[in-house]
Formats: sequence, structure tokens, C-alpha cells
Amino acid sequence: MEMQRDGMSVVAIADALGVTQQQVVSWWGYMGHDIVAYHIDKIAEELLAGAALYPTLLAHGIGLTGGPASRVRTILRERGITWHAADQAGVHKERIRATIDAGQMLCRECDVITPAHDSGLCPACRGEENADDERSAWLEFESGWLQRNLCGGKR
Repeated sequence: MEMQRDGMSVVAIADALGVTQQQVVSWWGYMGHDIVAYHIDKIAEELLAGAALYPTLLAHGIGLTGGPASRVRTILRERGITWHAADQAGVHKERIRATIDAGQMLCRECDVITPAHDSGLCPACRGEENADDERSAWLEFESGWLQRNLCGGKR
């Protein structure tokens, strides 16, 4: 537990102790050590100060995928804390924004290209009633969703 509290990842701890990663996680379970509960306040504080999520997770010994990382993101959303993944992600989004057609935008929550809206959110993220209905989905698909989101758009 001390190694993890010092920011070592599960992989590094397992290597140092000569056991599997699953064994380390099992030990934590037996000891009642919840890595997310232990680190969440510090992670939130760092993100509010402008840190990127992925390096922050790694600095606290939490992997980028899997249950603990997912729990961290869920707790941060519940607290209304937004984050960026890394500097490269921001550059990539800016490149996409520069290539989309007039009247289109990149949803600030889910990064889907969608018709522009003052809120900066797509219909699904705005919680519109018909955002998830099949007819709206087909209309959006037929209006070029596949081309805009999966086929690279303009090049």
C-alpha cells in the first residue's frame, strides 16, 4: 500500500515484489485499500489547477484504463470537474475544428461533430428528448455523420 501511495503503478509494484498485477490488486482488496478513494481529492485538486488527466492518473499509480480510471472519471464528472487528456489531444481537436464545415462544431463534451449550437453541446449531451431516437439518428447519419466523424472529413 505504501508503494502505491507513493505513486507507483500496479505494474511497477508487481515487478518490484515479483508477483502478478492481479496479486497486488487482490492484496489491496484484502487490506481494504481503495486507490481511488485515497487519491481522488488530490487528483481533483491537480486537475482544477490545470493538470492533464492522464499524467495525473499515472503520477498517482492509477492506470489509464480499467475500473479505477473509470471510477475517477465518473467521480470527477459528478463533481463537475472537467479535464483534458493531454496537450496532444487539444492540438488534435483544434485541427478537427479547423476542417469542419461552417455551421458544424465539435461537441465540447463528447467530441462528436454536430450542427452548431450556442451551448457547444450536441443534442445527446444537451439531453434533448429526441437525441436518442432512431429517426433522428438516421437523419443525422444520412446528413453526413459518417463522413464527418469516421471518414476524415476534408483533407
